[in-house]
Amino acid sequence: MKHPTLLTVNISGLGTPWVESFPSFLSRLAGWNSISLFELAGFACRAIDHGESVAASLRSRKPVSLVRPSDQNLKCVRAIVARSTLCMEQLARTAFHDLSGAVARSPRCFANTWRWCPHCYSEAIDRDIAPYHQLLWTLSAVTHCPIHRVELQERCHVCGSPQDGWRRRSEVHTCLHCGADLSRFDDTAHRLDSWHVPCADLIALTEFIGCGQGHLLAKDGPKNVVSRIFDEAWANEDELRIYKLIPRDDLICYSDGTKPITLLTARRLSAQLNINLVDLLCGIRESSRPLSAQWSLELPDSLRRAQRATWPPSRIEETRLLLHDALRPGIEVESLKRIAQRARVSVGGLWYHHPELCEQLIQLFREHRMKKAADEERASDILVRRHLERWDYVGEGKPTRKGLLRAMYDGEIAKRTLQRSIDAVLVELQLL
Repeated sequence: MKHPTLLTVNISGLGTPWVESFPSFLSRLAGWNSISLFELAGFACRAIDHGESVAASLRSRKPVSLVRPSDQNLKCVRAIVARSTLCMEQLARTAFHDLSGAVARSPRCFANTWRWCPHCYSEAIDRDIAPYHQLLWTLSAVTHCPIHRVELQERCHVCGSPQDGWRRRSEVHTCLHCGADLSRFDDTAHRLDSWHVPCADLIALTEFIGCGQGHLLAKDGPKNVVSRIFDEAWANEDELRIYKLIPRDDLICYSDGTKPITLLTARRLSAQLNINLVDLLCGIRESSRPLSAQWSLELPDSLRRAQRATWPPSRIEETRLLLHDALRPGIEVESLKRIAQRARVSVGGLWYHHPELCEQLIQLFREHRMKKAADEERASDILVRRHLERWDYVGEGKPTRKGLLRAMYDGEIAKRTLQRSIDAVLVELQLL
């Protein structure tokens, strides 16, 4: 079935580290078609299966989160492909979907708000190019523009509002709320030293994805590299030298997959093992010089490990008893983080001293949350159907999502759960 096609704009920065981010492309695409991002999400998602639920899920989050590797975000990309003349290979370069198999998901790796460099916006305007939001700026570790060395902005300099939202705006460089020009900058703002290139490894990664080579990132690439290094060291009885680079417990956990490797962990491992970050993510073990225990001297401050404090035997026993009590039947299930807060210790400390008990508790808490979520979904579905049975079609007209949500939401059931149930029931009853 052929769907109506959107008027398409070109993706900026392809083949460079400064490739455009997917939410920026969506914002410019919406402006070119004279609709809001909110309307664009609904229109595009109708071209795919279960599009209404996908659109509802996207609208409940900030647009900047669309660059994260997740199934829902990938469905949104496919929806845009179905509505435009662009191909999947091109749009895949505007987000980090290719990281999904190489590293574990971690919200800490990505910024939670829309950030930009006013100098980059200003230079684009001077060159008569439409300003755009760069994919590199969505990584939380990137706090300064690598080109102009100024801190990335998060709020409008006029009204002080963040730029997260699905409203319609004419250009990416205009404020969502007051319409001010976001390309204005302060010449007296502090700049990093001219020789300092922050997050060079992330710049190389973004360029790798922007050039269309993201498909080369291997599934469990960092894990496979660490496993090979550990196996070779063990076979040569040289594991003590490797333990000076990576702590023994961490090395074993990374090798057998017990501890997930996130992008932040992969960056630390690439510095520890002196392997290029992109090569590590591709599962390639290449190093320009022999491994050295002096790697930490060259590691950025943001990636250095904190010195692990030694626990006294009394604290180890106290936390062991606390975890045992949390696993007893009939006790309210608590998360590992909550137990760590009550014991005034770190979650990592609990994992280090009591790995088996922590694993049991996490599994128990996961089952508890799944059961609670299923019960909430069931209650939400029943509530929606009861309201539809009592709906006054004559006085109130056709039921709408907003009207049903306003009538039912009282704080007991999560708003997102109610939204999903409303969408599902309205689709089932063909009321959309």
